[in-house]
Amino acid sequence: MRSDPNEADDIIRNTVFDLGRKHFNYGATTSLMERVGVIFLAHFMQAIPKDGMEPGKHELIRDAFSAFLGVVVYWLQSGFRYIQSGANNK
Repeated sequence: MRSDPNEADDIIRNTVFDLGRKHFNYGATTSLMERVGVIFLAHFMQAIPKDGMEPGKHELIRDAFSAFLGVVVYWLQSGFRYIQSGANNK
């Protein structure tokens, strides 16, 4: 496991950006990417029981997952738009 957060950020960004580029060829759309993020969030949260959790904790976890998935969707869409714009052909 990597301990340098900057290195981890770069790896996540580059990996997800490349994944977004590949999704252009699969016929995906940026709005579908957003929907998948929402679905992932809902499924992650179903796996985390509220019972026995201190008040507000479940919402904090949801907010953290939501922020993380927002970053993932952003970089997916960025990679997708990069290919869509033809920037890779210039």
